[in-house]
Amino acid sequence: ADSTQTTGIKWATAASGGMTLLSTTTLSGTTTTVSSISGSYKHLFCLTRGMGAGGSTLAFRTNGITTSNYYCNTYTIGNAYALSTSWSNGSTEAQFNGNIAANSSNNGTLWIYDYSNAAAPYKLSEATLYSDGNDKWMQVNWVNRGLGSNAINSITVFSPGGGTISGTLLIYGVN
Repeated sequence: ADSTQTTGIKWATAASGGMTLLSTTTLSGTTTTVSSISGSYKHLFCLTRGMGAGGSTLAFRTNGITTSNYYCNTYTIGNAYALSTSWSNGSTEAQFNGNIAANSSNNGTLWIYDYSNAAAPYKLSEATLYSDGNDKWMQVNWVNRGLGSNAINSITVFSPGGGTISGTLLIYGVN
């Protein structure tokens, strides 16, 4: 609003911000790690395209932490639109539950908020999986705690069941 204008409205250029592509990584083998993630952004947005885990579960870890610092709440909607939920209290990774076969329509998102703030020990994140190869929809919400004074600077994608992971991981810095 601007009272100096006859209409009371004045257009202005939007404030700067947006997303910057930091990394494009091909997922392969049983584990792929993206390290040296820049800490100069507010949040991270990760997009996984065409992901698969060789019919096993696909999982994420931050900073290589393998202790029970991940708290997951998973909602699964099946073909008959039946909702099931599960809660993992103190898991060693955040998982997309399900038997994920490689499929070009498997796309997941992962938000890591305030990731570079070393003073914030909790990093609230969420992920969605649009298809697991069986036309199921999933959403995972998780909190990674216990990082202490460490900012997140690496993300590991792997299959706890030993399946071969596939797809492309794009990591964006968000201002």
